[in-house]
Amino acid sequence: GVLIDDFHNMAETTLLGQIKDITLRGDKNPEQHEILQKDIEKTAYYTFVNPMAMGNLLSKNSISKDFLKELGTKLGIGFQIQDDLIDVISDKSGKARFGDMKEGQPTQMYCYALENSSAEDQAKLQSLLGEVNIQAHEVELMRIFEHSGSIDWARQAVKENYDAARDLITSNVE
Repeated sequence: GVLIDDFHNMAETTLLGQIKDITLRGDKNPEQHEILQKDIEKTAYYTFVNPMAMGNLLSKNSISKDFLKELGTKLGIGFQIQDDLIDVISDKSGKARFGDMKEGQPTQMYCYALENSSAEDQAKLQSLLGEVNIQAHEVELMRIFEHSGSIDWARQAVKENYDAARDLITSNVE
């Protein structure tokens, strides 16, 4: 029935996001909208949209699917950018910094830095995507991410997405 159909649709969307994630790995010049779409299909759907939608179905609530998609998407995008930001700036997260760079995984922050850097910094950033010994380049990477405005952009994007999610919730409380 409806539950099985919705489950299959949700799984398919997440799978498409995972395929994009694998396809984008190592892409040194991706478009930011490609990364955003991957983040929506993979992170937002897997972590927020799908669990909320399944909970809604199983509890027989009548919360609109469109509302849950919009809310889950905002939360998921904010969550993913926050995760990417932690990967760049935090040495207290329990994982090595610049793990996404080391794995060759371009992020929205990477795209922003690439689009807003000098030609020299763009070339350096692209050359370091997928670099196994990424820790040897942390100082230079931090300079590029800071100088390009990528860190400030990420902080603002996280805030905007979480604020939008909060506004959705407060405007839909009866």
